[in-house]
Amino acid sequence: MKEPIIAWTNSDLIVLGDPTHPEVPGIVEFNDGTAGNPVLADTDSAEIALAITNNFTNGTAAAEPCFDMKKCTFTTKDNDGGMEEQAVQEKWVRVKSISNSEADYTAVGAHLDGATYVEDSHPIGCGDSGVGTDVISGAANDGTEAGTGKTNIARISIMAHPSSDATPVTHNLKLRVVYTYGTGV
Repeated sequence: MKEPIIAWTNSDLIVLGDPTHPEVPGIVEFNDGTAGNPVLADTDSAEIALAITNNFTNGTAAAEPCFDMKKCTFTTKDNDGGMEEQAVQEKWVRVKSISNSEADYTAVGAHLDGATYVEDSHPIGCGDSGVGTDVISGAANDGTEAGTGKTNIARISIMAHPSSDATPVTHNLKLRVVYTYGTGV
């Protein structure tokens, strides 16, 4: 079986950075609700709705299955994949799993454990208890969320809340989904 076929999309299930949709940027920007306006220190950014999909192309059926994404969690890293960025260490990014009907945001990033930063993540998934609430299915599907593709989609909402002592520069970080796949996992 094939490894997961992952796409990050906006709330309309358009792949981020799709060249046929120039209105959907490839980079998520936390702002105050107006593009180009940075979020201020000790203030919530506007909420951003995203969907992470597996073996799903909106409107096009996927005839062949791929492996499920299991034990899915969402976190942030700095651009080098580490935990050195202030936004990661102070857990500015917050997430809630819309698919799992969560009402509250959870801060993700890293915390200091002794002298080492340890990753803090939050479970996400398709929200279907039959598949697994922390799973994004790789099943063959009809290409619609209303039909058999609903378990191939995990919907989340993210926002940022910079600390009151946030360094006044552009902070770049990576949004990341961690998962397992394959047999025996």
